[in-house]
Amino acid sequence: MELVKVLQDGFWESTSVVRDAQGCLFVRKQSTAAGADSPWGHQALREEIRFLGSVPDAAKIYYPPLVDHWDDPVNGKVGYCIPYYADYENVSIAVRNESLSQSEADEIQRHLSTAIIEATHVPAPPCGIVQHIRETIEDAILRLRKLPDFASCIDTREIEINGSVMPGLGRAYALARDSAAMKMLDSLPTVRLHGDLILENILWSATGTPPLRLIDPVSVAGIASGPAAFDLVKYASYASGELYALRSGAIQTRPASEGSNAFIYHPPELPAFTRIDLLSGFARAFEQRHGPPNPAVDRLLDGYFSLVMAVNTSGQQQWGRIIKGILSLNTAVETLVT
Repeated sequence: MELVKVLQDGFWESTSVVRDAQGCLFVRKQSTAAGADSPWGHQALREEIRFLGSVPDAAKIYYPPLVDHWDDPVNGKVGYCIPYYADYENVSIAVRNESLSQSEADEIQRHLSTAIIEATHVPAPPCGIVQHIRETIEDAILRLRKLPDFASCIDTREIEINGSVMPGLGRAYALARDSAAMKMLDSLPTVRLHGDLILENILWSATGTPPLRLIDPVSVAGIASGPAAFDLVKYASYASGELYALRSGAIQTRPASEGSNAFIYHPPELPAFTRIDLLSGFARAFEQRHGPPNPAVDRLLDGYFSLVMAVNTSGQQQWGRIIKGILSLNTAVETLVT
């Protein structure tokens, strides 16, 4: 395969457009050297390959078929190839370019509801989601504790965020571990998930058949089944602009002063994400199928997502994910489950 261009050179894997001897274009996604040493690395790619090889029948039209895949223990490479959809646009790019109208945003949500809520969210065997979340957060805390910058927000009994005093990360997790939110999460039905439902993984072409395609399934920690809220919370974090603000470094978060246990966390309002509504239609369809969201469970999942990625980021983004994780875990514990 001839390399045409690199789409993403990530921490764990690289994604590129490649051309075969007949001139056909494909997307190749495979592990990097760092991926072998990451907390999940190769396993997440293996789960992604497994997912694409066993998509529910009703959802197959929305996901790319596997053209090839490999798991080579000699050179330590795990990866796969799928078709390259040249006529489709990444929805995140369309939002940031302000090229979507509200009517197009409504259409995207309508097709996304069909693809995810109706076709992908089929019943699945229990997956031990609570054990996974506990183990993953505990692993993240152990790894973050080794970084001296974060000792003040992990091990201190109380910190202040935006003027409110609350438990630090270690204590917030201890309270969340056996909270009502965790028990509620454990009681929810298990369904097949996309697992990494962010705008970058949604491709759109108004003239395509189908107009919407879903790529890069399975969460960074290898989750492909669990409570349906997993997909909604992940999607909402990006559709609202907060996740993009974190990833781009636009968010304002830092210690209020050097050596202080007081922090600020201020997600900016990004005009590109507030100009149109990419969430309400999908959220309504979700509620019709799965019932009303549980705020405590949602915040617990939000905290988990934040801390998963805090391990593998740096600088302003890492600060933002840790502070958001603390806020979310504390809110999950405090929120009354009705």
